[in-house]
Amino acid sequence: MRADQDIRGCIACGYCKSHGQCVFHDIVNELAPKFEEADGLLVGTPVYYAQPNATLVALLQRLFYSTPFDKRMKVGACVVCCRRGGASATFDALNKFFTISQMPVVSSQYWNSIHGQTPGEAQQDEEGKQTMR
Repeated sequence: MRADQDIRGCIACGYCKSHGQCVFHDIVNELAPKFEEADGLLVGTPVYYAQPNATLVALLQRLFYSTPFDKRMKVGACVVCCRRGGASATFDALNKFFTISQMPVVSSQYWNSIHGQTPGEAQQDEEGKQTMR
C-alpha cells in the first residue's frame, strides 16, 4: 500500500456478497487474489492515538469482509511501531482480523512492537529489535 493511495472505508452495501469483490475498485480488489494465494499475511503500522493507521484499518476491514475464501490456517502476523504507548492496543486491534478469521497468529516473546518517534530511532530499541527477530 502506498501512502498516496485513497482507500475508502466499507459502506456495508453488500456488493461483495453478490459479486465476490468490493464495489470500490482500488487496491483492496487487487490484494484479494494475492491474499487468497498467500500462505499468510504480515501487517505493519505506526501507532496513532493508540490505534492502527486508519487507512490500514479501512483496507483490512474491506479485504477481510469482501473475500469469501476460507482463511483458516493462513498465518497472520502484525508489527507496530510507536513513540511510547498504545502498542498493545494497536497490536490487539490488528490481531482481531486474524483471530476472527480463525488464522493462527505469529507471536514472539513479547508484543510485536518497537519504539521510536523519528526516522532511525526504532533502530536504537534493542529489546524491540529482539522481539521482532
